[in-house]
Amino acid sequence: MDEAMPNGGDVDIIIGGPPCQSFSTVGKRVYNDNAKLYKEYLRILKIVKPKMFLFENVKGILSMRETFYEKDENGEIKYKMKVNKNTGKESKCPIVESYGRKIMDIIEDEFANIDNGFGYTITKKVLNAVDFGVPESRERVFIIGIRNDLHVEFNWEMPIMPEIAAI
Repeated sequence: MDEAMPNGGDVDIIIGGPPCQSFSTVGKRVYNDNAKLYKEYLRILKIVKPKMFLFENVKGILSMRETFYEKDENGEIKYKMKVNKNTGKESKCPIVESYGRKIMDIIEDEFANIDNGFGYTITKKVLNAVDFGVPESRERVFIIGIRNDLHVEFNWEMPIMPEIAAI
């Protein structure tokens, strides 16, 4: 998938998102190669040019920032040992040099303005699975992108089903 598709734009929708472990507030929240996989999603959008896309991830993606780490003379990330206050266990943590922009701001900017006027109208919303009848509170960020040339707005209104509202 290195070149544009012959009939780019014939695909209706692409659904997906990068692995959530890097963005999860439960995990270590390390800005690693997995956290940068949203760039691969962008690359696919450039090639396929679907009419719309749905990008999903954990709520922690909203607050995650680019992170720049200290590196040694070989370009390898430097680490320090850190002690977990609750368990007393030591773990290796990268040394942060500085923070950049929020990942969500980058995604919104880059997906909205992909190439030579081509891009998507972006809208996002946090949805909780419990609101849809799932017996677990599980918040997820959903980003909907609709190709700019289609001039369509996405409406987040969803029907409330009486059996779900009663749960």
